[in-house]
Amino acid sequence: MKTTTLTILLILFTTGISAQTNMSFYVSQASSENWKTGRKSFWEVGAGFDLRETGRIDTLILDLRIKIASGFRLEQNQDLGKEFIIPTDNELFGEMVLKYPLGWALDPYISASFDTQPTVSFRLAQDKLLQSGKFMDPITGTQSLGFAFKYS
Repeated sequence: MKTTTLTILLILFTTGISAQTNMSFYVSQASSENWKTGRKSFWEVGAGFDLRETGRIDTLILDLRIKIASGFRLEQNQDLGKEFIIPTDNELFGEMVLKYPLGWALDPYISASFDTQPTVSFRLAQDKLLQSGKFMDPITGTQSLGFAFKYS
């Protein structure tokens, strides 16, 4: 298994890969006053990382993508006199697409992806935090095959 993984990595990193990386960081503040929910103020901090790489293995085109986004929101409810810290932008996503360019308008492909969260998730119900997810629970895996169209 280790030899196969090492071989695949060597092929990927020696066969003309082009990479695109996007990183972001944000801070935001908001406040609201509403007859139903009362006065609230929010501070939110988050960060994201998105890596996309494209490479070739002989005639096949391999697209890889990893995306991580995470943050938290400090919610202050003045009417209840409580503060809550709630995770936001809670995503860990990975995808691999293998295309076979035939020179047609549509090229066949296969892909596999996963989607989960990197931290514990909560939702706010009345004045209590209820856990709605754990690390890698739930996780969604998707496999697909079809035809890809490239518009230039």
